[in-house]
Amino acid sequence: MFLNRLLLFIMALCLGSLLVRMHLPIPFLLGGLLTALLCKTLTHRSDVSWPKQWREYALMVAGYGIGSTFTSDTWNNFLAELVGVA
Repeated sequence: MFLNRLLLFIMALCLGSLLVRMHLPIPFLLGGLLTALLCKTLTHRSDVSWPKQWREYALMVAGYGIGSTFTSDTWNNFLAELVGVA
């Protein structure tokens, strides 16, 4: 189990590095998610998963990444678009 997770982690790092080069947002979170999804669908294994603690750390990183780019201009744009949604 440890070796499977280590291999999955290395694959996620490689994919995350590729996503960084493509300038996509939250690349290492997406890299981990996409790697787990691809391994699960291509190998048809049900035991492909990240530990709960890793998932919580990834969500903290994602929250920080999203929150660090949030400005008052972003808030004003959000409010302007919100009128069209309601």
